[in-house]
Parts: sequence; structure tokens; C-alpha cells
Amino acid sequence: MNNETKRLTHGRASVYNINCHIIGGTKYRNKALKGDVEVALKHILLAVARDYNFQIDHMEIGKDDHVHFLVPAVVMSTKPTGIITCTSIVALISDFEQMMTG
Repeated sequence: MNNETKRLTHGRASVYNINCHIIGGTKYRNKALKGDVEVALKHILLAVARDYNFQIDHMEIGKDDHVHFLVPAVVMSTKPTGIITCTSIVALISDFEQMMTG
């Protein structure tokens, strides 16, 4: 069974794949998500997904001021987005605390 087939849910008379598109932006749309911050944020989000036992199907930084990621809808029903975003923000700030305050 390939990876695409695993993502499909089979009902009695249907086959479907429902995902949630989550967008997180920076305060005042500041262009902060570039360079090392972009790389660190992607690693942090993937680590949070691994720690909370879900998969991010697609992730992309848009115009250096927001992040898009796609997760299965089941994740949204079992894991609040606050856990995902707050954990990521705390980790990112601790990694780049000097940059944020300077």
C-alpha cells in the first residue's frame, strides 16, 4: 500500500481524504520568517507533529510573514491548534530570544 492510499478513508459508499489548511501569521505581518528563522520554524513544527503523533502533509512559508500547513482533519478533532502553535512559538522564541529582544 503506497503513501497516497494510506491517506484515504473508505466509507461504505465513499472514499475521501479531508485535510485542514492552517495559516499562522506573524504579529503585524512583520517579515520575520526568513533565513534561519524559517528553517528553525519548519524543524520545530515537524518536531511538534512527531511529539504529538501526527503528520504535516505540506508546509510552506509565504512572503516571509506567514506559514501554511496542511494536516489531516482527524488531527484537528483530537489535537487543539493551540497546542501546535503555542508549543512552536515558545520553542522558536527560546531558540531566537536574542534576535527577538535585540
